[in-house]
Amino acid sequence: STPTPEPTKPSWRMEVASYQKLYVNETVAHLDTDPAILTRQFERASKAVNLDLMQDALKGVENLTLARAQVLGFSGKPLVQIVYKDAKGMPIALCIIAKNNEAPKDTTKFEDLRGLSSATWETGTHQFLLIGDTTDTDIKTWSNELQATFKDA
Repeated sequence: STPTPEPTKPSWRMEVASYQKLYVNETVAHLDTDPAILTRQFERASKAVNLDLMQDALKGVENLTLARAQVLGFSGKPLVQIVYKDAKGMPIALCIIAKNNEAPKDTTKFEDLRGLSSATWETGTHQFLLIGDTTDTDIKTWSNELQATFKDA
């Protein structure tokens, strides 16, 4: 008999999309955006992925309110999730994972992941995913702003 092929492991982007799909307004409505708490969260998250997450720059994304930075994991690697609230209170997540140091793909990929709008891009050292239940136009606008923030990362 032929061997059963190994099931393909879901990509980190699909795992994030599955998780993000569970988020609703109430998920982020209660989050305390106390600056001291956010600063500690950003310090932990920056260390986890070895990247300066530039809290002040990330705080300035148009029409998004910074709500939390937390460290998750995927395949034994730290995965940082920075959560925003949009103008309607919906959660939008910027996820960052370190990658092998290789030349970045010079394109941004916009796609629907589990019914959510998303943008994926990378630098030489990290991959980024911006995802949320919002319009493709908003995701494009915000991802352009965020890519500029991390262009030298």
